[in-house]
Amino acid sequence: MILWTLFQSLCVAVVAAWLTSFLIEKRESNKTARGLKYLALQIAFQLEHFAAECASSFQDAGNYENSNGDMGRMLEALPELSAYPQDGDYAAFDTALLTQVLSFRLKVDSANSSVIFEYNANGEDSAHDACMAVCLKMGVDASKLSDKVREAYKLAPFELEKTLWDYREYLEQQRRLRQQVSRAIGRKDS
Repeated sequence: MILWTLFQSLCVAVVAAWLTSFLIEKRESNKTARGLKYLALQIAFQLEHFAAECASSFQDAGNYENSNGDMGRMLEALPELSAYPQDGDYAAFDTALLTQVLSFRLKVDSANSSVIFEYNANGEDSAHDACMAVCLKMGVDASKLSDKVREAYKLAPFELEKTLWDYREYLEQQRRLRQQVSRAIGRKDS
């Protein structure tokens, strides 16, 4: 009888230990998932902010050109891409997507370097044109990368109120327009 009671106590202890371990693991897993989702949301917002700044800069540059310099401004560099969060668990982030996110900053830096080179080689007007082209491309790319991040982590899509400026549509519209113009004059840009 004592042996049977001892065996029952041992079984209860093992089940309780396993259940406690399982619940702790589940809680930590949920905590990690929430932290990862928050990190993805922060990255998506930073990419969207960059895309909106690119659209605004592109529009300013167009105003500058159309007004002979009376409105807008000449583009000299891409808008700044804010630093990604320092406190996130990047090791848990999807590796392929993280590679795209982190390499995007390198693409922005490379695009800015190409604009500087264009300025040094051919002057400010040529650099302005080059910056407009890369500003449009990088804005569209940032918007698409943001969509990938949101999709991968099941975040709601970024939607603007109908009364606000839809910078995403503006970037896409300008990109299509530039492609049509390029095809019409026989160049392959954008």
